[in-house]
Amino acid sequence: TVETNELKALAARDKAEKETERQTVKDNQNVVVTETVETNELKELHKRDQAEKETERQTKAHLKDVNISESVEGQVRKEQHKMEKDWKETGKQQKAENTNFDMAPALF
Repeated sequence: TVETNELKALAARDKAEKETERQTVKDNQNVVVTETVETNELKELHKRDQAEKETERQTKAHLKDVNISESVEGQVRKEQHKMEKDWKETGKQQKAENTNFDMAPALF
């Protein structure tokens, strides 16, 4: 019948498509990828990134050996910090003194 013939033709077409797909996959296995400008550029970029990271690692490693000694700037900071702490402490004490203030005798 016509319907059977049409189904056979459809099946044959599907079979042919699948065969060409298989053949294409086989042919693509033989393809040799050569160097391109893009791959070379990406390689160079990767090398640069790796070199940058390595110098960063080296710098961090060398900074571990650095001794920080007492400096004038450090002493000034300590003095300023101490003055600030003292100022805050006097403010706290002043608040405590103000809470004990009795308004009654001051008015008379």
